[in-house]
Amino acid sequence: MELDNQQRSSEQENVQRSSPRRGVGRLEKPEMAGLCNCVYGLKDTRDNKIRYIGKTDCALRKRIREHVQDSRRMNNKNCRWIFGRIDRGYDIILIPIMCGIDTLKWEKRFIRNLRRRGFQLLNMTDGGDGVPGNKQSDETKLKKSIALSGKKKSAVHIQKMREASSKEVFMYSRFTGEFLDRFSSTKEAGKSINMDYTGISSSMKRKGNCGDYRFSYEKLDSMPVKVKHFSPTSENAKS
Repeated sequence: MELDNQQRSSEQENVQRSSPRRGVGRLEKPEMAGLCNCVYGLKDTRDNKIRYIGKTDCALRKRIREHVQDSRRMNNKNCRWIFGRIDRGYDIILIPIMCGIDTLKWEKRFIRNLRRRGFQLLNMTDGGDGVPGNKQSDETKLKKSIALSGKKKSAVHIQKMREASSKEVFMYSRFTGEFLDRFSSTKEAGKSINMDYTGISSSMKRKGNCGDYRFSYEKLDSMPVKVKHFSPTSENAKS
């Protein structure tokens, strides 16, 4: 009887070991997990080819976690690729390419150069915030128009939108926390730094960086510095 139990437990262990391992999202260099304001690439352990180029203002450890979470609830090419690879036991690896630079410019440059070299990137646009590249068909535009037609915003919703767009914001250096400027709205702040104002709003919601700056609806003597600044190497900084 005891021999049968030992044999049964041994068989169960063999089944568990042979069961497929589910992949994870991880960093190529864990010691760089705290870096922010970076352009990065994503690859998987199946063929180690870069399939996606992105940029982030938050820490890299948070960004790879967001990619994995988005793959479970969103249905675009990049999310389907991440979910499919992880489901088959392959890891998704985030590779920091450049940090502490103009992420908008360098993201577009890397996407353009890699596509010229034949990389099958899954980026839906040419990079940057709101730049062209993701062209919608007339059928898609019509479906969106039909879906949104007749939907009226409540008075409370309209009032909140007005307050948010006209609320005064204050800009600080993300490196020193020093107060730099004040603006009458997020739109005005976005124009001054050549960035989409929605990115400024989202950075304030998550209390994070927005490029080289941090923003607040409140006037502070100084803004706490969250992450140490990392400058790119001289070789990477060459344009």
